[in-house]
Amino acid sequence: FGANRTLGERIAEALQAAAEKKAAAFRTERLYKRTFAQVLLMITDAKNVAEREARATTMQAVIEAEDRWISAQTSWNIAQAEADGLQVQFEEWRTREATNRAEMSLR
Repeated sequence: FGANRTLGERIAEALQAAAEKKAAAFRTERLYKRTFAQVLLMITDAKNVAEREARATTMQAVIEAEDRWISAQTSWNIAQAEADGLQVQFEEWRTREATNRAEMSLR
């Protein structure tokens, strides 16, 4: 985000970035679930579903997919926090400006 951007522009950019990160997190979650299901189907020698699921969670492909999902979710959370922080700054500015206008009208 450019330093010469207005607060409104920075908020819009931050919200766009957060939306993109959210979409990436959802995509990554779906890929994780797909990978988990594929690995689950390959395990045919387990005694029951619980054992198949437990074994699937230890498979490298599932671990890597889950790590990507966690990373994408974390990126989304950080981007959303940045957007929220900018919105708080904007509300603070608005309140300050309203207070200044009220004080001027009292003089």
